[in-house]
Amino acid sequence: MKNQKTKVTRKSRDLRLSQAEELKYLYEHSGHTYSRSYRFISDMVIRLKRRDITSGQKRYLDSLIEQGEPKIENPSSPDEVAALEAAMTVIGMETHKEALQSFRYKLAKGYDLSERQINFMNILLEKAEDLRVNGKFVPTDEDIKILVIGQAAARGKNDWYWSHRQGQSRAISKASKWLDWQRAKAEDVEMGPEPEMSQWLVDKVASTCKGTLSEMMYPKHTPGDMRYLRFMSSKIPCMIIGDPVIGIQGKVRYDCLVDGEIKQVSVEDIKKR
Repeated sequence: MKNQKTKVTRKSRDLRLSQAEELKYLYEHSGHTYSRSYRFISDMVIRLKRRDITSGQKRYLDSLIEQGEPKIENPSSPDEVAALEAAMTVIGMETHKEALQSFRYKLAKGYDLSERQINFMNILLEKAEDLRVNGKFVPTDEDIKILVIGQAAARGKNDWYWSHRQGQSRAISKASKWLDWQRAKAEDVEMGPEPEMSQWLVDKVASTCKGTLSEMMYPKHTPGDMRYLRFMSSKIPCMIIGDPVIGIQGKVRYDCLVDGEIKQVSVEDIKKR
């Protein structure tokens, strides 16, 4: 007799979709996002939202649904796998969870890692241990002010400038993501895990805008000061009437009273004498 194919279980498309979505979550929760089965499940979720799938696809998907949460029995490198699993639970490692899951899956399956992957994995494990011992870095109000100033000042630099300062560019990008996450949180908008923040990142952002940062933190001019506005080859008396702000072009500006009118003037054009 010829082998007969397993009969497809009768169930609605909506039911099979909901079961597939739940199974996809279980795969993600256990870190099996790099397996062929996970890719198949993800593909079936997309297809089921649009149309029904073939009988063969239904049979294989139903078999995975019946198996439930994926497990790797007797994983290779059990010590490294356990260390990676522990690192994933540390507060502050949320943004590295995908990389940790990838390393855990590969080591558990007995796959070899490249030297570069091993170095990166060890860096993440050391970071997790530091967070476990010392706790998550929480920026002070002054640190946050530095980040905000750095983000605003970065608007004054073009792509050519940042292409020659890629380390600073990445720091500004990370700081901006953290600030955007904090603003969204204040407005009760869900933005996923909190982006990474560290003292090193604060210091790096500060190094991108030393002049602007100094002027904003320790202003050379205060409200009520009498100054001169440089205009072509002449100087016009003016009075400072506001604290320094960063304009849309990333430059520090002051509100000044000039000839009875309030004007926003670049700090570069304000002179003491």
